[in-house]
Amino acid sequence: MLFREDIDQIRDRGSDLRTLEKQLERFQKGFPYARLKAPASVGNGISAFTDTEKKEIADYFDTSKRAYNICRFVPASGAATRMFKDLFALRSALEGKSVEEQQSFLLSDATAKQFFNDLDRYPFYADLPAEEHASPLDVLDLLLTQKGLDYGMLPKGLLKFHTHKGRTRTAFEEHLHEAAHIMLPGKTVKVHFTVSEEHLDGFKSLEKKIVPKLREQYGVRFVVSYSFQKKETDTIAVDMTNAPFRDEQGALVFRPGGHGALLQNLWDIDSEVLLINNIDNVSPERTSANRVLHKKVLAGTLLQAREKVFGLLDQLEDTLSEEVADAAARWLREVAFTVFPDDFSQKSLPERAAWLREVLDRPLRVCGMVRNEGEPGGGPFYVEDTQGNTALQIVESSQVDPDDATQQELFRKASHFNPVDIVCSTIDRHGKKYRLPEFTDEETGFISKKSVRGKELKALELPGLWNGSMARWITLFVEVPGSTFTPVKTIFDLLREDHRE
Repeated sequence: MLFREDIDQIRDRGSDLRTLEKQLERFQKGFPYARLKAPASVGNGISAFTDTEKKEIADYFDTSKRAYNICRFVPASGAATRMFKDLFALRSALEGKSVEEQQSFLLSDATAKQFFNDLDRYPFYADLPAEEHASPLDVLDLLLTQKGLDYGMLPKGLLKFHTHKGRTRTAFEEHLHEAAHIMLPGKTVKVHFTVSEEHLDGFKSLEKKIVPKLREQYGVRFVVSYSFQKKETDTIAVDMTNAPFRDEQGALVFRPGGHGALLQNLWDIDSEVLLINNIDNVSPERTSANRVLHKKVLAGTLLQAREKVFGLLDQLEDTLSEEVADAAARWLREVAFTVFPDDFSQKSLPERAAWLREVLDRPLRVCGMVRNEGEPGGGPFYVEDTQGNTALQIVESSQVDPDDATQQELFRKASHFNPVDIVCSTIDRHGKKYRLPEFTDEETGFISKKSVRGKELKALELPGLWNGSMARWITLFVEVPGSTFTPVKTIFDLLREDHRE
């Protein structure tokens, strides 16, 4: 039940009352699980290119990119708390122990030995405040808390990930270097970061410090911009009876709607082509050439597909014929692996043309897919929606019914997984932005359980940015090598060869 004060609170936040009512209804009925039809594979949903083809596509991008407004889009708002989960647990285990007991504990604990034996190999080691005779607990406090670097609360973008020619670099800086290598030769490098308001000053301070040096190094203009996850995309929380959850003052509680809320940020960017990577998936410059090549392959594939789609739409509108319809159908089948309705061939030419125009006139994305070698992450599948239509989608494990053995087996058979390496076009052939929310599958959200002040609540996550939020886009999957996927999920990942100088 909502009161007058609730409605005032909703409006003050910039939220929509009808949207909130839909969210409350969603808690009641839940979300359906994805219906997997088959995993996508090379030649059946995923395209794979030879080295020669990759070079040709990358060259096409290099010769075409100056004609496009291109921006790198990097979700970077999350705090690094989970990256240091093991160290926070270690810190708790050391609290209350004497220095001697701490030293003894280090000899028996695997996490402690792994961290302290390699401490001087981390790029942030020299920044740790020097404290003579510091205990292991002191060192952890200096790394994780406001007593020192406060890494446990900072976003990953502001953490030092690498060392290059004797100088340390943050993840934020590495993304700027990589964006420059993708766009050169050129005049402008545009990079957009989604950040939390509390950390904006930290990003801007770092930008002010390093961008002038990058401008001098590469001879290009850097345009760095930021946005916050919009408050109106927060979702209402409920208690275990699905009634609105309230704080100690009786006000409604809202929670961030997950990375699917960033669809609004993506929609706001004034660029024709967007290159998406997570902030923690970055490599040191010495190994970035391979990543840059394959990002160009994805971007070149997108530009070629975009040109083809726009041409087909023009022909379907202006010079409709059986040959034009056949050409559009052939591209959709052979390049986009589109699943056609069973009765498509029985439809009249105008009916087929109408269906083809509807399928082609959508935002377009090209998603890199890595061979599945045990890394976590969703994968590419043919999925049937609630209307009975089958299309290529990225599916996370949480979307698959845990009690359906057949569906679980299909999920395990995925040959590839999603490293979040995406290039997309959100502008139609007339130069207008697509209304991105119209291409979202609202049935692909997620309900999770949380605890606040010892009380359980349910939280609603919006359809994920690369799952449900892009469910009705034209989707092309392209195989990229595992060497392009170098995420930093835990602090120990920084010691992997992928991240060493």
